Amino acid sequence: MKAFNKHNGLMVISLDSDFKEYGRLFSSIQEKNVYLLPSYLKSAQCAEGYSVRVMIFIENDKIAMIPYIKRRINDLPLFKELKYECWDIISPHEYSYAISNITDTDERNSLFTKLFSTVAGYCKESNIISEFVRFDPFLSDINCIKPHYNIRKSCDNVYIDLRKNSNEIWKAFHSSAKKNIKRAEASNLSFLQAENNEENINIFINLYQASMERLRADKYFYFSDEYFRTLIGNCEGASLFFVRDKNNRVVAASIVLHYGRIAYHHLTGYTIESIPLRPNDYLIYSLINWGKDNNLHYLHLGGGAESICNFKAKFSDKRIPFYVGCKVHDQKMYRLLCDIWRRKTGFLQSSDFFPLYRLEH
Repeated sequence: MKAFNKHNGLMVISLDSDFKEYGRLFSSIQEKNVYLLPSYLKSAQCAEGYSVRVMIFIENDKIAMIPYIKRRINDLPLFKELKYECWDIISPHEYSYAISNITDTDERNSLFTKLFSTVAGYCKESNIISEFVRFDPFLSDINCIKPHYNIRKSCDNVYIDLRKNSNEIWKAFHSSAKKNIKRAEASNLSFLQAENNEENINIFINLYQASMERLRADKYFYFSDEYFRTLIGNCEGASLFFVRDKNNRVVAASIVLHYGRIAYHHLTGYTIESIPLRPNDYLIYSLINWGKDNNLHYLHLGGGAESICNFKAKFSDKRIPFYVGCKVHDQKMYRLLCDIWRRKTGFLQSSDFFPLYRLEH
């Protein structure tokens, strides 16, 4: 394992060169998450365009670690002529948090505090200007995080408690969701878990990309074909689901990420022609049944824009807060980058976007 010697107890490894080592450490973790799986992080590198660095704090036999994407700021068009080479770090798409092999909550949080502190020290000495983390709603202890980050509540995420019986879950559906599901069933739509083969991956890519273009989605929601092939083809926590019409044509598809007792409805696509058949309502309903059949505890639907949140809210009144964490490790350099960004973009208004110098304008 490669050690970073300047900060006692902290090691930094690259997923590319130390994939097996991270896998070995991950196997010792008690409370795990699909977004921290070694195979998922491999696909996340394709989404982010940079490699994953895992920061590991070790104290005797106690381990705490958190992955980051390390991004070179000089690669941004506005900063190509910057003489000072600098970086920032961000949690891999989509959620993250620290994980540990310690089960006792107080002892684990104490270890996390040491991890966050040593990571901050590493960043200050490594020209890492800022840090942005999207904290996993189910794993994160906000009281442990608060002393170390500027915490912002992004939104409330929708989830479904699959431990309830099917009748209770159905009763919680909005009347419009029930109506749409019945319409889908009357239209002879069918649901299946698809094989993760090349043909099905291509079907999903085409559906998803067409949906994003039709919705004029932000750049953040576009992914390379390589990302989908790596995620669906190689990540053991990724499953692909199809909805077919009566003519056996795929009219909607979703990727679900699951590990342990939690499943995350990750990405979805559908045909515009099928909207009157309500395939998206039917897909969520079918995923709920699939999750119950597989003894999962929660199906996380997430948040999103107002229209998307309204759609998800039709299936559950359960909410869990989603927080992000911001941290500036080099205040002087951060201000300089923001000043350069403002001068070159002409954008002088205030903005909550972080880090500001990466806001596309």
